[in-house]
Amino acid sequence: MVAPAAPFVGWTFSWHIAAVLGASVVVMIVTAVAIFELFAEGSATAVTAGTAVSPLAAVLFSSLLLPAGGSTGEILAATVVAIAVLAALTDSFADLTRGRAVTLLAISAAGNGLLTVLGKDLVDAGAGVIEIYLVRTSLAAIILLALFPPRDLPARELPRMAARASAITASFLLILVGLQRGSATSVQTMVATAPLILIGAELVFRRRWPSGRVVLASFVALAGVAVVLGSSAR
Repeated sequence: MVAPAAPFVGWTFSWHIAAVLGASVVVMIVTAVAIFELFAEGSATAVTAGTAVSPLAAVLFSSLLLPAGGSTGEILAATVVAIAVLAALTDSFADLTRGRAVTLLAISAAGNGLLTVLGKDLVDAGAGVIEIYLVRTSLAAIILLALFPPRDLPARELPRMAARASAITASFLLILVGLQRGSATSVQTMVATAPLILIGAELVFRRRWPSGRVVLASFVALAGVAVVLGSSAR
């Protein structure tokens, strides 16, 4: 979907950009594996609400890797949200032990936050949106296909996979565009509003209410988003 745009945009090379792109590929692979295992054991709403604690990772990694780190208020607010959401969601994965569920949720949240911070680093280094997306996604796809080759894939699933790919592509591109204009923490906190959007979609399209535990975790995450954004505005 994005490859046709490659010849029409500028490309920037430096060893720093190459190293950060390599790190981004590793983070993307590890995060994808964790998220898909969670999808196999829990609902989409629970997985999305769990990854909504990623602003905490964005704040912490921004402090470590970017010149302008997160404020004390952002770190404290994100920490409270992370603890509340992880505690609320660990029983949403019936076939996983509590410790494994917490570990996978933490990996997925940390991976999402770190990927955003690395994206901000690449944008600041002069890499373009198309360049960042194509390089890291293509390399991650090649490695994941080698590790987990698809078997017995029904042709009837291809349209749904294409629709999912379109949504993921749009999400990653819009995050990179946002990083050109704002901080990693602000962008990641806006991404963290996904739980309520997903809950609303399930209500509209499936007429299915999520569990009270997942709803509570989603609202706690959004409250944390508001606190972090308010702290950023000040």
